[in-house]
This record gives sequence, C-alpha cells and structure tokens, in this order.
Amino acid sequence: MKSRLDSFLAQLEETATPFFSQIQRTRDQNKPAFDDIGEFAIKLAEIQLGDGYLDHLIEGYCAFVLDVNRSQLEYEATRRYRHSSFNEVFAEVYDDPEFMSLYHWGVFVTTFAWEHHLKIAEFYRKDFLPLFTDVELPTLLDLGCGSGIWHLLAHREIPGLSSTGIDISKTSVMMAETLAMKLSLSDRAKYMVTDAMTFQADSPFTAGVSCFLLEHLEEPQKLLHGLSNALQDGAYAFVTCALTAAEIDHIFEIKHEHEIARMVYDAGFRLMKLLSASPTHFPKDRHYLARSVAMILQKRHNEIW
Repeated sequence: MKSRLDSFLAQLEETATPFFSQIQRTRDQNKPAFDDIGEFAIKLAEIQLGDGYLDHLIEGYCAFVLDVNRSQLEYEATRRYRHSSFNEVFAEVYDDPEFMSLYHWGVFVTTFAWEHHLKIAEFYRKDFLPLFTDVELPTLLDLGCGSGIWHLLAHREIPGLSSTGIDISKTSVMMAETLAMKLSLSDRAKYMVTDAMTFQADSPFTAGVSCFLLEHLEEPQKLLHGLSNALQDGAYAFVTCALTAAEIDHIFEIKHEHEIARMVYDAGFRLMKLLSASPTHFPKDRHYLARSVAMILQKRHNEIW
C-alpha cells in the first residue's frame, strides 16, 4: 500500500510533471528528512481536508509556485516588493477566501517540497527541539501559528509539551484546533484568535516559535520584542524569515542576514545559531537570491547573556 506521500508524488507526476521534477529532486537529495516531514505534513492535510485532499494540495502548490515566480520576476524588474502595507495586502490577498485556501496549502507543501524549507524544518527538529526536551513542564508559544505544523511537530517529538498557538485568522485557528483534536492533543494544544503583535502572556513560556511571519509585517521588530517578553529568561526561540524573496503578501524587505541578526539582538535575544538556506537551482543571473533564514535564539537576562 502506498504511503500518503507516495500517492501525492504519483498524482503530482501525472498532473503537473514540471512541479513533480523539482520535488523529486528535493527528495532524492534529502530522502530521510523529506519522507519523515513530508508524510507527517500530508497526514495533517488529509485530516483537515478529507476526501480530495491530494487534489487540493496539488492545486494549491502549483498556484502558489506560479505566483511566487511572477512576484520574483516583478521584484527583479522593479527592485521593490509590490506591497508595503498590510492594508494593501488585505484587500488583494487576505480578504479573498478562495485565494487564501489555495495559498495556505501551497505554502504548507513547501515545508517539505522546497529543499531550503526542508533544511529549515530539519534544523528545527534536530537543533532546536532538543534544547527543551528535558525541561520540566515545557511550554511552547507559537506566534502566527497558521495551521499549526510547527508546534504539532514539536508535540510529536516532546510528549509532555503544552503549546499555545496565536493567530489573527479565525480560519487558521479553527484548522489548527481540528488537527490538535484529531491528534488527541486538545488538552495540551490551546489556541487564541488575536494579533501576535499585541499578545501578552499570562505567564512566561519555556520556548517560543515564530515562522515566516516577520516579512508579512510593517514593523517586525515589535513581534520580536513581544516574543522576547513572553519568554522566561534563558528560554530558547526559533524564528524564521524570508530574505529578498518576493511573494504577493511580503511587505517588509530584508536583504542581508546581518539585518535580522541586529533585530533579534535589539529585542533581547542572543543569536545562538543561524541557518541561511537557498534553492540550489536558482538562476545565477538574478540580482536577488531568494532565501530563508532560521535562527535559534536565547532570551538574554542582561546586556550580554
């Protein structure tokens, strides 16, 4: 019997061969990580979408990649992101349920399908999660949790974990709650529909996560300060962001790794590890290299550490 992941790849090869070739290359180069994280992700999609989940994943991924390619070419030509404010993006993207449905699942697939995103997922699993595996009563805050894949991966690795997911989207929170319930995590995975920029914790968390949210914000520094304020001194955080990667809802342009390093230090963190990952097969004649950065941070308790 085929695994969910094999079924996804077989259907993708049949219906969208160019997209299949890129994903198969990612699998060939990173098979253990690809199979592990990919199977888990597609299991979550099946739980959420039910019958026809493969069709929806493939349609969403293909639509998302085409839009990303268009956006990146426009960025190369204009040397700026298309939008610079949340209001612009809300009107064109977030207020369109049909677009958002495809967009959400397209982004979701990139977690394992894009080689540089897969490297980040492995960095998270192998380098970040073990930092608080042995913490007594570990608690994880996920700011901008979306469908919840990052903290659900943490629950898979850390059985005693309790998590809180924060998202401004009611739809995203409902999806995450459904997944948590189907995975028998309702008693340990809690959610709130609120703005991650203004969230204030009742008690400090032992770890924090915020993945691919900074580039969507007009003032990402505020999110980093909020994350720092929600953690215990010495607690670890995992933060990712996109650099010179144009997407329809990216509004804050970060060009260099040192820019985000400065931001996390100013928010009260030490930068413990940084992974800057980019696609291997990216055109060498482009002005911008679309890439993603993942950071393991530790909240400082004084000026230095």
